[in-house]
Amino acid sequence: AMAAAEKQAGKMAKATAAKAAEAQKAIEKQGAKAGKAAAKHATEAQKVAGKQATRVVVASREAAKDAVERSRPIVTPVVDAAKPKVVPVIEAAKPKATAVVEAAKPKVAKGAERILEAAQASPNGHGRKKAEDFTSVRELRQALDDAISTGKQVPHDKPLVTRLI
Repeated sequence: AMAAAEKQAGKMAKATAAKAAEAQKAIEKQGAKAGKAAAKHATEAQKVAGKQATRVVVASREAAKDAVERSRPIVTPVVDAAKPKVVPVIEAAKPKATAVVEAAKPKVAKGAERILEAAQASPNGHGRKKAEDFTSVRELRQALDDAISTGKQVPHDKPLVTRLI
């Protein structure tokens, strides 16, 4: 009787194990299906969001174009009305600007000449045409400041000066 009971219990255990394995497989299949469905829904949602973002960008561009087109009839007459008033002012300012540039040329030439002299004479101080060592930026800046502050005239027939002007 014991052997028969053990056989029956073994059969039941095998059947229960087989049912448990089948249930496990079914759960895994459903989990895989759910994972695939979730991934599919996520990609679809991403596509929809991308399309909506594109629509928003296109709509904002269209709105900007519409705003420009709507403002054109207002802005164009103002610009056209201002042109006759602005052109004479520009024409009147041209001679003054030219005079300022021409007046500045001797000062620029003088500064360039002083800088060249400083670069040639320093740092050895022997008045040679080329310095044996490099001239520092500080010395060149000081020479430029000195040239601007003093009002002495520099002849314009020197090669460096004629190249600058």
